[in-house]
Amino acid sequence: MREFVIISEDNAQAFRKLIPSGVYTFLLMPDMLAIGAAENNVAIAAAVFRADDEGNAELLSICVDEKYRRQGIGAELMSDAADILTENVDITRFFCRYEDTGKLEAFKAFLDYLEFSVEEDEAVCICTTIGDLKQIGVLQGGGSEKCESFAELTSIQKKRLAEEEMDLTPYLKDGVIDWKMSCTVFEDSTLIGCLVFTYEKDGSLNLSWARNEGDRPENMLLMLRKAVAAVKDYPDERKLYIPLLNAASRRLAEGLLEGHYEKCEQSYRAELYLFEEE
Repeated sequence: MREFVIISEDNAQAFRKLIPSGVYTFLLMPDMLAIGAAENNVAIAAAVFRADDEGNAELLSICVDEKYRRQGIGAELMSDAADILTENVDITRFFCRYEDTGKLEAFKAFLDYLEFSVEEDEAVCICTTIGDLKQIGVLQGGGSEKCESFAELTSIQKKRLAEEEMDLTPYLKDGVIDWKMSCTVFEDSTLIGCLVFTYEKDGSLNLSWARNEGDRPENMLLMLRKAVAAVKDYPDERKLYIPLLNAASRRLAEGLLEGHYEKCEQSYRAELYLFEEE
């Protein structure tokens, strides 16, 4: 017997294998909706959405167990989510972003089937290495003593990571933060800058969070210097993936890392209006 359910704290673990770790970390946040399918009490599919206040629901992940594909389960998950979101959160549009890695033909066919419109997005992901970072002169300068690595934070400062708008509690609970490379800038006990680097099982690193309050670009440079100085003992070949979500971050990263990175993913944006425009 097949059933579709809302994924909650009570049953989330059963669907864990069907949800990427970067999404699962935030699964129980208030703005998230996750729908799952189960066959004879065995989890076989899951879709996760994040809703905003402007009528949008972002599809963060969708996965159907390989044995159950080509049965329309993914489309049913989308339909159930549309019903729930339009009834309770006033959602009018689905959208998603994805990176073309050359292995997404089935997902792109799924979007076409549901009649999503797809356009190339300005966001990209670039890849560099620890060895490359060590060679970039501008990242070797001083001034980083203004910053503090996560490993150096006091217990009070650590609490700030959960109290500020940039709530990092999910990363902290999931235990994926690189405490040497991740760093902060505090001013009068207020967290005004933060870089969060997380690690994958294969040893590679991701720049998962970058925040710099106010018009102080120098703080971002100082945090990057702090991060690079903290990992002098890391293997030169260790990879670092940096998602660039907008034109400003792209210009900054490409300027700082010129000649020391490669573009590894191109992002696309797909959207589907749930109601016909009048």
